[in-house]
Amino acid sequence: MHVREANRRGIPVKTFTIPMHEVARAVTDGEDVGFVKITVREGSDFILGATIVARHAGEMINEIRLAMLTDVGSRGLARVIHSYPRSQPR
Repeated sequence: MHVREANRRGIPVKTFTIPMHEVARAVTDGEDVGFVKITVREGSDFILGATIVARHAGEMINEIRLAMLTDVGSRGLARVIHSYPRSQPR
């Protein structure tokens, strides 16, 4: 759900935008262009929707959708450890 839709339905929301240059994995992989915007119900961490503009957005949105379907809030999603191999020098 986008903010505009939530407003139309009278649902109070809060959004959080994280630039990819602030995400360690993205920086390590040299993929630090873009952002992730998550919309939650105000006063909770219940995820209503998200927008991802980044190179691997298709892979990232699946995890957010799974969190939405299983009622895992943004705090729970933030506690997930994402291991990744060390990048090779370019």
